[in-house]
Amino acid sequence: MRPVIDLEKEYAIMLDGGGARGAYQIGAWKALKEAGVKINAVAGTSVGALNGAFICMDDVEKAEKVWSEIAFSKVMDVDDT
Repeated sequence: MRPVIDLEKEYAIMLDGGGARGAYQIGAWKALKEAGVKINAVAGTSVGALNGAFICMDDVEKAEKVWSEIAFSKVMDVDDT
């Protein structure tokens, strides 16, 4: 299958907020990276801003680790049960 995106160009990505949607965003970014899509600008709101920071750092592994280990108690002073 031929890519529809021009891999010679650079693109911007916009990420919205919405809690667990952030895990999906990391998967989509990983797929874009593996396809060779170059991202040179990121904008994000809420969890999208957090993921945008990972994209700026170009650190898929760290982003995946954060999303695989995330729990309410890691972000707020609550009991996960």
